[in-house]
Amino acid sequence: MSDEGGEIQEASSVRSIHSGFNDLFDSFRREFDDMLNFWWPVGSLTRPATRPALRVGYPISDLEDKGTHYELRADLPGVPKENADIKVTEGGIEISGKLEESKEESSGSYILRERRMGSFTRSFSFPEKVLPKKAEAELKDGMLYVKVPKKEPKKEEVHMIKIK
Repeated sequence: MSDEGGEIQEASSVRSIHSGFNDLFDSFRREFDDMLNFWWPVGSLTRPATRPALRVGYPISDLEDKGTHYELRADLPGVPKENADIKVTEGGIEISGKLEESKEESSGSYILRERRMGSFTRSFSFPEKVLPKKAEAELKDGMLYVKVPKKEPKKEEVHMIKIK
């Protein structure tokens, strides 16, 4: 009887592992669908075509050390400058924004109305202190450019000591 009990436990363990794998795969598939819907909001490979409201997610960004300053570039297509915020501190930068887009088309009896909306927040830390009040930003053709000057490093005072 112990063998049968062992087989039942083993089968139960296999089902448990299989169930966990399915949960993990379902989670991956949902994330993958969300990513696809971000760029091509016409459905996905794993679900019937739908056109849900866009979840903005994180903008693709580059933060570069230019020697005297840091330069942040972020893709913000469709986000007007009125809906974008930039907060700069001595140690980092945070960008946030909202996308609210609506489009209506009609032709004869056919009517189409599409909407995209969502928000995002993204933060970056600077390896060196910066001058937040001297930061400059520009939003041009869906691309955000932020230039943040570094603080001048304090000259280290050196004092020579005579050995007695």
